Amino acid sequence: MYKPSIYDRISAKREAQEEAARLARLAEAAHVPEPAPEPEPVPAALQDVGSGFTFAGFTLQFPIGFRFRDIQTTIEHEGEPISLSIRRRDVRARQPLEQLFEGAIQALRELNPQLRVIRQRDCLLAGNPAKVLDFHFNAGHEPRHGRLVGALVPIASSESLQWLDISSVIDPSKPGLSQWLAEFDRMLDGFAQG
Repeated sequence: MYKPSIYDRISAKREAQEEAARLARLAEAAHVPEPAPEPEPVPAALQDVGSGFTFAGFTLQFPIGFRFRDIQTTIEHEGEPISLSIRRRDVRARQPLEQLFEGAIQALRELNPQLRVIRQRDCLLAGNPAKVLDFHFNAGHEPRHGRLVGALVPIASSESLQWLDISSVIDPSKPGLSQWLAEFDRMLDGFAQG
């Protein structure tokens, strides 16, 4: 009769423990609940409230009935300028997002004939379907990189929509602005939460 050696018994015990651990991992993986899907964002609407802005801790609030159509400003980060533009426009009924976005791109091309499209993609702006364009051009001999985000946004208590676009242009050669586009996207993610 064969009697296993101590080494065979140790090896068999180790193999049994490894198999039990493997089976336990498989059983645990089978019982892990699937993560709940993220809720669909609720599209935000433009409100008929007084517009305003905050500048270095001071708030400039306009009376109700006055609303921004164009905001063009230069902000600064680590001593480097960032151009920021926000526009809203009434649109004719049934103008599709794609047509309005192409119009915005054409307006950019008229200002910067050497504009080069880097990429275009879909996204959400304040929970509304939107389009994003990353582009490049030269201002004289200086490189510029920009991002344009455009959406059709509903107006509260109305059936009509307005075109809303937000764009930013930077000098991509400035190290202090290397993370600006990521910051810009985070800023837009919180756009409707204000």
